Amino acid sequence: MASKNTKSQVIQQQKLINKLICRFITEKFLSPTRDENGREISQNEYSEIIDISSSVLTKMKNEVGYNIPLSTIYSICEKEQLSLSDFFRQFEQRFPEAIIK
Repeated sequence: MASKNTKSQVIQQQKLINKLICRFITEKFLSPTRDENGREISQNEYSEIIDISSSVLTKMKNEVGYNIPLSTIYSICEKEQLSLSDFFRQFEQRFPEAIIK
């Protein structure tokens, strides 16, 4: 059984990863939000396209971070025509500290 410190460290690492994933998505797709033609659109329009509530996108933009489900990442990748493997490859390039060793 893992010690309390180890569990605490794991929880902190998970929070950091969620925060970095949200930051990556915000930088890459939400600042600003664009449609399939590259035209800048509102966050509400973008949320309708990916079928995720606008409030979730707002939470992702928050510096505190958001416990983002894989289904949300998938919806964004689907809209952006990006495979999950490419998403995570680009994420690891942007945030090498997130790579599991």
